[in-house]
Amino acid sequence: MSRIGKKPVSIPKGVTITVKDSVVTVKGPKGELTQEIDRDITIEITETELIVSRPTEQIRHRAMHGLYRSLIANLVKGVTEGYKKELELDIKSNYIILTNLTNKTVDDIKCIYKKRWEVETHFRFAKKLFKFDSMNTKNIEYVKQNILITQLMFIIEGYIEYILNKKIEKKNKIFIINKE
Repeated sequence: MSRIGKKPVSIPKGVTITVKDSVVTVKGPKGELTQEIDRDITIEITETELIVSRPTEQIRHRAMHGLYRSLIANLVKGVTEGYKKELELDIKSNYIILTNLTNKTVDDIKCIYKKRWEVETHFRFAKKLFKFDSMNTKNIEYVKQNILITQLMFIIEGYIEYILNKKIEKKNKIFIINKE
């Protein structure tokens, strides 16, 4: 048997677990979570623990056995304790990062935000000049393309405005000459 799969999941007080149509529902003080499970995996629920078992020794069943036991244990943990990710605070730095990237390390998150900050500061002038409200992309190449297209539109718009103003000035001069 799977080392993880054969461990029973303890059910704390205040938590109820129900299984209906291959869907496990766990209710607790912090809410309700559900997980769909494979129809071959069986679940036995007693008052204090839940046991996940598999029908055969097939590779597929062995793989799912530990997986579903872990997923159900995480559901129980979620409705009792909740989920949290604690990050280390670098005392040398003067910033605190609040993020929902829970699957990344602290160094990865710092690197991601540093890259984002480089993009923001690099294109700050262009954003201000060309009146960008936002850049809705994560790819630097798309940001560059967005800026180039906006620059072209800015130049074309300025050129059209310049031509129209010249014609208006000419008309005004002609009008003034005709008045005199």
